[in-house]
Amino acid sequence: MLASVAIEWLWLMAAAATVINCSAMGKWIPDQTFRVAYPLIVVGCGVGTIAIGRAQHFSLAAMIALYASSLIGMTIGLFPSRKLITLYAVEVKRV
Repeated sequence: MLASVAIEWLWLMAAAATVINCSAMGKWIPDQTFRVAYPLIVVGCGVGTIAIGRAQHFSLAAMIALYASSLIGMTIGLFPSRKLITLYAVEVKRV
């Protein structure tokens, strides 16, 4: 159903999901290196997901919807443990 929406809206949804996820993770893990590397890794994984999906004959719209939905799901799923993630990141940074 979502894959039948115009591709421009799906790209916008994917961009918004990327920004929200990277902002949340950057806030929860207070490390400058992580804040620079994480968006690059997320976008790289998204490009890889789209490329592999296209090679398997899935539509571009379906792969963009998958990418955006997975980022939204990961952000929502990690939300309850954000304090533990921050605590662990600070503890690892001290060592």
